[in-house]
Amino acid sequence: MRVIPAVALLTRHAVAGRPTVWRAAEEVDTLPVGAQVTLTGDELISGNRGIAFRQKRAFHIEEVREDDLPSFLFRRTPVYSAAASAHEFVLTEQTCQTGRFLLHDPRVGLFHNQRISYETALDMASALGRILVLPGFFKFPHPEAYDGLQWVPFRDLFDVSSVRSCYGRVVELEELLEVCGSEVLDQHITVPFETLWMRSKSKAPWINGTRPEMRWAWPPNRPYRPRAPREAAGVQVFSSKTSEKETKLKLEERLGHMLAAFLKEGVAEAQTIRTHGLIARNVTQGDVATCFMPSNSTMDLARSVAASLGLLPVAEKNETPKVLGIHLRLFKPSTQTSGGYMLVEHQELTESLCNFEPEVFFFIASWALARSFLGFWPSKTWMATNEADERRLIQYMSGFPGPRANPYRPHHYDQAVSVEECTMALQSVLVDAIICSWADYFIGNVCSTMSQYIQQLRLRWGKPFATNLLVGGIQHAEMLQWAREEVENGWSSRG
Repeated sequence: MRVIPAVALLTRHAVAGRPTVWRAAEEVDTLPVGAQVTLTGDELISGNRGIAFRQKRAFHIEEVREDDLPSFLFRRTPVYSAAASAHEFVLTEQTCQTGRFLLHDPRVGLFHNQRISYETALDMASALGRILVLPGFFKFPHPEAYDGLQWVPFRDLFDVSSVRSCYGRVVELEELLEVCGSEVLDQHITVPFETLWMRSKSKAPWINGTRPEMRWAWPPNRPYRPRAPREAAGVQVFSSKTSEKETKLKLEERLGHMLAAFLKEGVAEAQTIRTHGLIARNVTQGDVATCFMPSNSTMDLARSVAASLGLLPVAEKNETPKVLGIHLRLFKPSTQTSGGYMLVEHQELTESLCNFEPEVFFFIASWALARSFLGFWPSKTWMATNEADERRLIQYMSGFPGPRANPYRPHHYDQAVSVEECTMALQSVLVDAIICSWADYFIGNVCSTMSQYIQQLRLRWGKPFATNLLVGGIQHAEMLQWAREEVENGWSSRG
């Protein structure tokens, strides 16, 4: 090997414009695999590989393109540090001392955007070999939206074991505090991201940016463990030692671009990293419906609601209802309702492609039943919606046989404040999704992350892909124009 001055190397790559960085190819001291390494001139370099020195200890380094970072980590990370099976990981006091943690703040949008944010964080933790810490979900709108303590525990909404089946090194915040105490999370390094709507000129106050610290309270229905020191009534405040500059994200983002933010110098070595704004729809550790299955309690609640409304088979009466599931998602500019936060910059486009007038919606649904669903005609129709105006909702439900809706209405959701109320509010969203996923056929909104999740659940249950229709978006712009013209020309009066 020959010694090449670091400055010459950096200049060469800067001129070439190649997005490459020298990274640790093996773990040394507190430096993890993949950590960015600045060359000092005493390295032994041969091509894109070499040997560097850290406190007189030699370790291998490699020049890695950002897009190649995921495969590099997969190739170089020891199997034991990225164990993906739940039974292989146990949180112990030793883990508290030597483990590396990723504390994820999901408050980047409404409920299903928070779920997608967790999906992205699961990918990051898996690639980095970090232990993903789940603080729970936060229900918006909320009077204490920016810094409230009314966190809904993760396990009350999703099955934690299903998450661990996709990546085993996952722990709820409560368990971490019980075993490790709060010291492991305090004085963390914050790695914030900034997705599209966080760069909007009109920002919802609850996603206006990354909080300088993270406040969390012990759930009221869980026994408080005295090991975690409290300020008042179980309140925890996890302070940040330093915060990186926001990394801008697209809705469809490269995995390597996100991983690079966690492996910068001064960040990669941190025992705990807190992240916020981390959301990208094209990355997933596994099948979403497999990794994020609703909790048993939420599934039981869905069965109870569906049975009470006659949406499930009744063996004693030999009755099997024919059910059409509909998710009517109406986007609104208000941030004070469950249908809130439509970007002002995109409002006209969103209303045109994602919001459907009642007659237009019924026209499309009728066409779908006759053509896409081969003449299926339901005996019951389950309407999941965020529309709180009952008079407007009736306009959408009119004409569908046997209309049914969740007795927990959107105005109940909007009014939820306490942890118990917020838990019920978020469970109601999942109940809507679960019952839609059980229906024989389903019509949803392609612009909605909830509709997408319903389709994923349906595929998980084994429902044929052809039993789903997600309407809207740019791909259906011509169809929507045609439907509106048909309605305008008197389709409804022709029958």
